[in-house]
Amino acid sequence: MSNDNRIDPIILDDSTDDVDNTTYSKPSRSRTRRQEKKLKRQQKMERRSTKHKVIKRIFEVIVCLGIVGVISVVGMVAFVIFNTPPINAEDINSRLKLSSTIYDDAGQPIKNIYMGDGERELVTYDQIPKTLVDAFVSVEDKTFWTHHGFNLTRIVGAVWESVKGGGQIGGTSTITQQLARNVFLTEKMYDHDYQRKIQEAYYAIQLERQLSKEEIITAYLNTIYLGNRSYGINTAVKGYFNKPLDQLDPLECATLASLPKAPSAYEMIKIYSNGQIDQNNPEIKVLQVSDSGDVYVYNGKVEARAKLILGLMKEQGYLTDDQYNQAMESNLQEHIHPTILNNNGESSFFVDYAIDQVADDLLANVKGLKDRDEAMNMIHNGGLDIYTTLNKEMQAQVDEKYANRYNFPGTILNRQDNAGNIMVPSQEDANIAGNSVMLYKASNLFDEGGNFYLHEGEYEMQENGDMVLVAGHRLNFYDTNGVNEAGEPATDINIEFKNYYTYEDEQVYTVAGGIISIPQKYKSRTENNNVRISASLFAEHPEMIQLGGERPVIPPTSFTLRQKIVQPQSACTILENDTGFLKAMAGGRDIKGQKAFNRATDPRQPGSSIKPIAVYAPALEMGAKKEAIGAGEKSWGEFWTTLSVIDDKQITYEGKPWPKNWYSGFRGNMTFRKALQQSVNTIAVQIQLNIGNERSLNFMKGIGISSIVESGDRNDMNPGAMALGGMSNGISTLEMSAAYGAFANGGTYMRPLAYSKVVSKSGKEILVANNEGTKAMDPATAYIMNDIMKSNVEEGLGKAAAISGTPVAGKTGTTDDQCDVWFVGNTPKYSAAFWIGNDSKLKLTDGSGAAANLWNNVMSAILSIGESGGEFREAPANVV
Repeated sequence: MSNDNRIDPIILDDSTDDVDNTTYSKPSRSRTRRQEKKLKRQQKMERRSTKHKVIKRIFEVIVCLGIVGVISVVGMVAFVIFNTPPINAEDINSRLKLSSTIYDDAGQPIKNIYMGDGERELVTYDQIPKTLVDAFVSVEDKTFWTHHGFNLTRIVGAVWESVKGGGQIGGTSTITQQLARNVFLTEKMYDHDYQRKIQEAYYAIQLERQLSKEEIITAYLNTIYLGNRSYGINTAVKGYFNKPLDQLDPLECATLASLPKAPSAYEMIKIYSNGQIDQNNPEIKVLQVSDSGDVYVYNGKVEARAKLILGLMKEQGYLTDDQYNQAMESNLQEHIHPTILNNNGESSFFVDYAIDQVADDLLANVKGLKDRDEAMNMIHNGGLDIYTTLNKEMQAQVDEKYANRYNFPGTILNRQDNAGNIMVPSQEDANIAGNSVMLYKASNLFDEGGNFYLHEGEYEMQENGDMVLVAGHRLNFYDTNGVNEAGEPATDINIEFKNYYTYEDEQVYTVAGGIISIPQKYKSRTENNNVRISASLFAEHPEMIQLGGERPVIPPTSFTLRQKIVQPQSACTILENDTGFLKAMAGGRDIKGQKAFNRATDPRQPGSSIKPIAVYAPALEMGAKKEAIGAGEKSWGEFWTTLSVIDDKQITYEGKPWPKNWYSGFRGNMTFRKALQQSVNTIAVQIQLNIGNERSLNFMKGIGISSIVESGDRNDMNPGAMALGGMSNGISTLEMSAAYGAFANGGTYMRPLAYSKVVSKSGKEILVANNEGTKAMDPATAYIMNDIMKSNVEEGLGKAAAISGTPVAGKTGTTDDQCDVWFVGNTPKYSAAFWIGNDSKLKLTDGSGAAANLWNNVMSAILSIGESGGEFREAPANVV
């Protein structure tokens, strides 16, 4: 029975065996192997069947998920489209004329702004050369003429890349989609999400249905921003090449098509206002200088991309081999002839600053903005309403006072040589400048007809007819990067007049030189860094440098001089204490030109006006925090207070007797309060040495001072900078007024704000000023410090700033060389900083009293139209 049980399973499973079932015998070895193989085959078939069932089930799940996904995508697309407002393509031209509007603090419009501060110059398709259209199509959308609004392959590819990378969708837009985004989705144009892409594609389809391809490409070219303040293709052509649209060549077309990718990076021209550029920067290649002093500099970064597009045009059949080769061999720089912007109007320093601040805040707060260029595009193209903090009546008073020359001191023409040239103040300055002359007298450069005659020793004529201009005289030579006639990188040389001055109508004017316009191919360097002018110049352009007389002459048609700037200059900013709102600003006096150099945001040496924020207030803060003075004279007390007594005596710093006071000698013991009232240098240094550089630094940072140099060979971590204001860079009037405002505002620092809100064309608030402020010091410190400065105006050196009927607190400041004078002060409602000084190191005829008088003149007028009187905040409970 046991044997039967052991054998039966094998026998019963072998259906091919011929053995009689009624006969029991021992199975053979070969038959057992066959049975094992059969079993394995069955097991394999069972596994295969199971696998097929699993695959089938997975496939069914995938199909179901796919169906659900498609339904979801279709539903999402349908939902987005259903909630997308309809468009009318006929509105495009009217929408292109949208501008942003600047409002004052009363909600009244003060300026409409466009890219380039001018309306777009719209063109028709017939006016656009075919090569220009081909250039844009080749790089932006090579299937433009065949697709129906969007390129599905590009969209799927971009979505897949974004899924793999976990990033945003980008790089999928056709020209039609770009037009839809630029015109109808301006508020979402920097969002890179699915919803905007769906809307963009939907609008693109609508545009394709309502407009012809020619109308679409025309609207697109009228829409795009192309750098250099140029919005639209016609404006860009005039701005860069100064020629009619229909005269563009292939290189110019390819270069323009290079710009939409990154206008600020690739724009062919960079503009520097009023000559404020580093002439030693090897990137600088000056193209032209306007009458107002704006310097137009060539930017060669676009060249590589332009050549890439020329290659695309050739590959796609838009250029012949000859056209391609000729364009590749052409020198782009020689094609550029910038149109000088109309800069003869009065500058609006406030509006320029407000636009810059809004651009910075948009970039920081608006999702999707990649760089500041996109933020500026949003301002000029988005139809925004920008509500500024400007008070027009207050600004009018500032402008009126700044237009009166008699509100400003004179300039002393010190250290003149026998020829009337102004020499540098010291040998150290001479070493830095490489010349002992700081400003040439204009008549030592030009004759009455404006001609410049080369003096003996300034040039050498060679036997081959070349002229060598010798360095170290009245001309400066600067190497700059450019390209040669073959389009290859090459060095060019700028030849410029050195800075000079004129004296007209009892006023001093300075000029930051000018540029002699000699083409690059005629100039080269010699071994000793002189400049060689090729003889071919005199043969081909004899009018540029005229020979034949006693001396070579360069006529005024061969050079451009920069703007004359009256001296001294001045700047001021006026802030509302409890909000930080900027109410009025002056960035200079008698300045012409848009986007002019703004001295209100440019740091200058603060002199003694730094003492309250770097010395006295940080010391009082130690007392508020009960931090003991430590080692020091017993008369100082345990903590710094207004009654601390300090000895005005000769002190030694780094082995030398230093500093001196503004008056002769020393006056012995005086209180903390009295020392500030009399602006005693020796006492300020003693206190600053006691509190330390780090405490001064941290306190100033807490009230918004950002221009402190903390390290390097020339830094501000010393009492000369912290206690006396001899800083490496200085402080701007904007930051100084905000810093002093913290004293009147109970110790709370308010960031200066030039706008209250920014609203989109649909009424959505994009930016809202939320200036809650930061606690910069104990309220007791702020109260005491403001009270000390109030007594300075009532009893000390700031008496000239006093205003009848209104309490004023403030501090004067004068640098050792009397090149910079200040008054910074508060009323219960406003804080204001006024600076007067020369752009060059020239001494003023008056000291800080001149700044205090100007402060009084302006602020008295302002308070007469607004809120005057009032009182400063009451003393906190911890003030004894």
